[in-house]
Amino acid sequence: MTKFFIIIPIVFSWVLSIVNTTGLGITYDTPTKTNYLIFIWYLFIYFKNSHRISFNRNFILIFFTLLSFIIIPFIKTNSFDGVKYLMMVPFTYCISKQYITESVLKLCCNIIALLGLSVIYLFNNTDIFSGWNDNHLAMISLFSYIFYSITLYGDLSRRKLTVGLLISLLYVFELTQNSNSRSCYIFIILTILFVYGFISFNKIIKSKYFLLIALNVPLFICVFSISFQDLTIFSYFNEWSQNNFDKTDFNGRIDIWIQTFQNLKDTKFIGEGKFMVNHHNSAAAIIGVFGVIGYICWYNLFEKPINFLKRYINDSIVLGCLISFLLIFWQQSFELGFVSTNPNMIPYVILGIGLARAKKININASHKYNNSSI
Repeated sequence: MTKFFIIIPIVFSWVLSIVNTTGLGITYDTPTKTNYLIFIWYLFIYFKNSHRISFNRNFILIFFTLLSFIIIPFIKTNSFDGVKYLMMVPFTYCISKQYITESVLKLCCNIIALLGLSVIYLFNNTDIFSGWNDNHLAMISLFSYIFYSITLYGDLSRRKLTVGLLISLLYVFELTQNSNSRSCYIFIILTILFVYGFISFNKIIKSKYFLLIALNVPLFICVFSISFQDLTIFSYFNEWSQNNFDKTDFNGRIDIWIQTFQNLKDTKFIGEGKFMVNHHNSAAAIIGVFGVIGYICWYNLFEKPINFLKRYINDSIVLGCLISFLLIFWQQSFELGFVSTNPNMIPYVILGIGLARAKKININASHKYNNSSI
């Protein structure tokens, strides 16, 4: 019975990720109700748990996060956009406090894989999702596949390998039918390359500057694209994009990013305080809305948990969660959903599961060490 209390919030998060940004979500105000549910869940876990968060230890980060995400935006624009986005912090915390066994995780991954595949299949072959944003549905499906791939890392039995390959091929086939999301094409291929060992993540993660590079990829891509948009490679990419998708390479994104940095300068680097445009880049969104201090705080909010996961990548599930989270994080160099007033919850579920698994390993190791010392 306990496993259903874990499966239900994970699957429900997937449902909310597809609904919250739609007309249906706006009509029933599901984003606000989602935040209330997260807050209640967080309070329940916080007061139930004997090992609570140490606010004193994280005081500086908490202070500047509140300042840049909540206090300054409210004073400047009377906006609570930062509060709405930051709800993903207690949400990730709640997921990380769950006891998620391998069997439960596999069941969750299979359910999410089936749901994601069903959505893109119905979009391609029926009128059920007529009028919906094809990019949004493609990303939900991509994130579903990336979520499913968590259980494909490590040693695979012949049966698991066969099923995994079949699901991978079905996703590739469906995602390349009617969707014009180029990032989805690229990142489902990258996911497959990581899953089946064509790219060795262990070599990448051993780099001295891994965290600094990995968590700044969206910012690097944004700045690089602005600075070198006249390079020949962009001309080739633009031609390919127009021939295959009937739209330019970045489809106006570079203009948005240039304007974002101009507005940042105009606001004395403290940001606009609320989401005014779709930035199509998570780093640009954070810097544009919450300023330079906000970006530094945002980086640190992810640096600590990612660094914790790095210590346990010998475990295939932790490794799968880390790679899956980062793939979505990098994909958001070109898309929207990770950072907004209604964030897509799937990547935060993945991060929370990884933390839950790593904490379990850490606790088991501590008990083993204590028992051996007696």
